[in-house]
Amino acid sequence: MTGGIGQMDLNQIMKLAQDPQMQQLLKGLLGQISKGGGQPNLQGLVNQLQGAGMGDQVQSWVQQGPNQPVSGKQIQDALGTGALDQLASQAGMPPEKAADDLAEVLPVIVDKATPQGQLPTPAPPGTDIDGLLKQLLGGLSQPKS
Repeated sequence: MTGGIGQMDLNQIMKLAQDPQMQQLLKGLLGQISKGGGQPNLQGLVNQLQGAGMGDQVQSWVQQGPNQPVSGKQIQDALGTGALDQLASQAGMPPEKAADDLAEVLPVIVDKATPQGQLPTPAPPGTDIDGLLKQLLGGLSQPKS
């Protein structure tokens, strides 16, 4: 197996999502999106990715059916090099690996967080990033209906 886009199965995604570096990366990502006083939520991430030209891919993750893949380069472009460098540094990994790992994990996390084909309501006030991350990662083990 080459490890290219879309080559990971759910078990590999689960293993990657449980990796402390990956969790730190996701926490940092959700934290960046919630800056400006907003609550951490998946809608902010989806909006940012859609605004960066990945609307079709993101919609495929939310809606039922196969997920369209994205590349690490697309993730890097969507987040911005500076933001990605900062996230990768916080997680203790090279920016290229951070972008590639996010490209593998984000479609699955968004897919599993949207079992009805709709984004979940924003986290209630007081929900912290750890709580949201636990909720999103917990969804990985749930079959999509």
